[in-house]
Amino acid sequence: MVFYFPVSAMISLLAILETGEAIEIAAIGREGALGTRFGARPQLSFARAVVQLAGTALRIAISQFHQAATMSSAIADLAMSANDVLVANLQTVSSLQCHARTRSALGAVATSCARST
Repeated sequence: MVFYFPVSAMISLLAILETGEAIEIAAIGREGALGTRFGARPQLSFARAVVQLAGTALRIAISQFHQAATMSSAIADLAMSANDVLVANLQTVSSLQCHARTRSALGAVATSCARST
C-alpha cells in the first residue's frame, strides 16, 4: 500500500450514497495526500478516489510514511489533521443521507395522507 502526494494532479474523494449517487467529500491537490489514514494498521476505504485532473504525483510506501511520521511530529500532525477533516466531511455526508431519507419518508407520508382525505 502507498500514499500519493499530487504535484500537478487533482483527486476527488467520493462518498457513495445508498441510492448509488456520489457526493464529493474532498478534493486533494498539491497541498494534500491520498491514503494518509494514520493508524496502527490499514483500514478499509470509506470513499472512492477519482482522478479529476491528470498530472504527476509522488508516492511513498506506507511503512516509510509511518517511519517518517514517527520521527517527525510535524508529519504526524499533518496526517492526523487530514484525517480529522475527512471525518468531519463524512459526518456531513451522513447527516445529508439521514436528512434525505427522512425527507423522502415524510414526503411519502404526506402523499399518503393527502390521498386519504
